[in-house]
Amino acid sequence: MAKDIESDVSDDDSNSPSIYELLDLVHEHQKVTKKQSKEIKQLNASNDLNASLATNYDDLLCKFKLLIMEYEELKLKIERIKNETNDFLEIEQSIPFAIPIFKVDASLLTLI
Repeated sequence: MAKDIESDVSDDDSNSPSIYELLDLVHEHQKVTKKQSKEIKQLNASNDLNASLATNYDDLLCKFKLLIMEYEELKLKIERIKNETNDFLEIEQSIPFAIPIFKVDASLLTLI
């Protein structure tokens, strides 16, 4: 019976990897872990940049909407000024001048 236990242990030892194979696997695992760590850092940096760009986009969009509103206000003011100016010109043209204006040639004037 003791021989059966020893033979089972020796069978397990022959199937298990050697210490060198284990060390190679550990080194490979470390390389993969470092590579993935770098990729995670790059992704985090990209996410931060994307969040910053999204915030900047939202700010610019708000400013653009404000500019549109100010443009519409200015357009209305300009239209109102044009209408007032046209009204004033119509009124001015309908009033006859009380004092006639004459053109005088300067060479005809003499000093007293």
